[in-house]
Amino acid sequence: MSKIRTVVCGTSFGRFYIEGVKLSDDKYELVGILSTGSSQSKEIAERENVRLYTDVNDISKDDVDLACVVVRSNIVGGKGTELALAFLEKGIHVIQEQPVHFDDMRKCYMAAKKNNCHYFVEMFYSYLPVTNKFIEMANRLIEKTRPVYLEASCSLQVLLPLIDVIGRVLKGFTPWEIDENSLLNVGMFSQLSGKVKNIPCQIKIQNELNSDNPDNYVYLMQRITLYTESGSLSMTESHGEIIWNPRYLIPRDERGVLDPYQNDDVLNIELSEILKKEDNLDIRGLFEKEWPNTIRNYLNIHYSKIKSESDDKLLQQHNLTAAKYWNEIGRMIGTSRDVPEEKIVPIKMKDLLNTDCGEA
Repeated sequence: MSKIRTVVCGTSFGRFYIEGVKLSDDKYELVGILSTGSSQSKEIAERENVRLYTDVNDISKDDVDLACVVVRSNIVGGKGTELALAFLEKGIHVIQEQPVHFDDMRKCYMAAKKNNCHYFVEMFYSYLPVTNKFIEMANRLIEKTRPVYLEASCSLQVLLPLIDVIGRVLKGFTPWEIDENSLLNVGMFSQLSGKVKNIPCQIKIQNELNSDNPDNYVYLMQRITLYTESGSLSMTESHGEIIWNPRYLIPRDERGVLDPYQNDDVLNIELSEILKKEDNLDIRGLFEKEWPNTIRNYLNIHYSKIKSESDDKLLQQHNLTAAKYWNEIGRMIGTSRDVPEEKIVPIKMKDLLNTDCGEA
């Protein structure tokens, strides 16, 4: 198959898409950048030796097959959805970075169908290595034992992809019964409870934003624990670790006394198992390796879908359903609270450990 000629819109988070496209150079070709014409975008276009566009009307289907729209969507005050629709009207495929409002997403799917092209929403987080592995393990766990509770937390910025992950873990959303009356605001968190697919759950959101610096001052990305009859599986962070804590039953002897020694299987159960990562990820590795590689993987997975004449109806319905429930939760928790700039002190684990053996 031929390479997909790709334009990346935006050079903030779009920088990682540019690197992801370059890492997929057997399937994709970076042919341009669409931006406002900032000095940063000019430098990147010159470095990559591609054309810098400043007007979507200058881009033709004759020259471009795919647009990666990595610009804030309308729901968060940007023009990403307008750009996506403009490309789709030209018959150019679109991958749009989340979040996207339900109504905007539906418009884009309809525009893609009308113009015989494809539209995708890049949820991103479900494709990160740790999150993707957690989803895979959770699916396998549910096949082996009954889920009884789900606990999920995130920052406001990644609430839509958290709902996407929940849907992938449980292989669906319905019935969705999050109780608006359960809302509890405690400190920085807004908390809701209810059921998803008849499984009791709790969703906790850091409902705060710094309007001048909305990408910073988050306390977490995504954390999830799935409780089952046989134990709990936890993801400590989107880039963190996966921990299995088994639920064990200590047998009793004929007198009713607890006696673990009558069963070696019980004695050999590890109290906690951690899926170790290949290496400890730092901020540099996040920017230079993990995020570009995640986008590369997403592009490779979707290459055949872009080339196909048919749509992935199941994926479209999944994304629309996730967006619908994201909108509902957003309405329930209300406007985000303002968080002021705070002093963040860089601290490592070793700073918290007592390494002086001479101290009492």
